[in-house]
Amino acid sequence: MPVIRVPYKVYPAGHWAPILNVRIIFKHASSKRVEALVDSGAPTCFFHGTIGKALGMSVESATEGPLDGIIGGIIRKVYYHDIKIEFLVKWFH
Repeated sequence: MPVIRVPYKVYPAGHWAPILNVRIIFKHASSKRVEALVDSGAPTCFFHGTIGKALGMSVESATEGPLDGIIGGIIRKVYYHDIKIEFLVKWFH
């Protein structure tokens, strides 16, 4: 089974997070390299709307849903689009 080694990045608050370099693909457009947080327990992936707009996406025209954390707090709007994610990683066997 192929395995990837995911680098961790230290954030200013001092916590470590697994980060992958990815490219977002929407229709025939693809983004520049984007750092994406790996959340293996999440059912969806979230990217800032400016990435979608740069790809020609009408961000707010998609299905809308709420975004809130597991511990509550501020609820934000998100918009769900079908995209492809290209992982820019080295595979090891």
